[in-house]
Amino acid sequence: MPPRNRSKEHAFTRKEMLCLIIALTFLGMLGLAAIQRGKLHSRQFGCFSRLRSMSLCFKMFAGDNGGLYPFSTTNSIAYQDSSNAWKHFLALSNELGSAKILICPEDVSRRSTTAYAFDAATNGLRQLQNLALSYFLNVDASATNAGMVMMGDRNILINGMALTNTAVTASAATQIQWTADLHRQKGNVVLTDGSVQTLRASVPIGTNQTGNLRLLVP
Repeated sequence: MPPRNRSKEHAFTRKEMLCLIIALTFLGMLGLAAIQRGKLHSRQFGCFSRLRSMSLCFKMFAGDNGGLYPFSTTNSIAYQDSSNAWKHFLALSNELGSAKILICPEDVSRRSTTAYAFDAATNGLRQLQNLALSYFLNVDASATNAGMVMMGDRNILINGMALTNTAVTASAATQIQWTADLHRQKGNVVLTDGSVQTLRASVPIGTNQTGNLRLLVP
């Protein structure tokens, strides 16, 4: 067999090597972007899924209490204290099963204060209170008015003002908007008919409702 002519073997030139490195870097960036988009979609779906589960829990509670939510049931801890959002979810502890559901996967600033129980332990809801909650609540929501917003992402804007750990009274026509903190200026809400919606634009709190409504923002 004749000896190989090494002078004819192909070797990468510097230009070809540079092009290869650029191409591999670009493909790596595309792959990383796809992974990040997948993680973002997963977290957004996680929030949506948790709200759907909580809406079912509210329905279960109402089904066992004459159609009333915890904040409308006179023997409920929620009815006795209408100013702290976390107590309304504490009243649902039997239906919720786990306190971890109360934190949105995209609520980065509150992941470290996730409650793992409903008790007064260091990582319990009674101890962490509103810090273990990612969702506001409308304590004047009525099961007989299916178009009302009952709860939703806590990063709401009321009349252009961001709210934290407070109770606010607003008219039923008040428009809810969202900051960019959780879902890039979108918001997930639960209506009193049990449906969960993701909204980009502002939305009125109440439909076919007169008078003011009380919102508890954690």
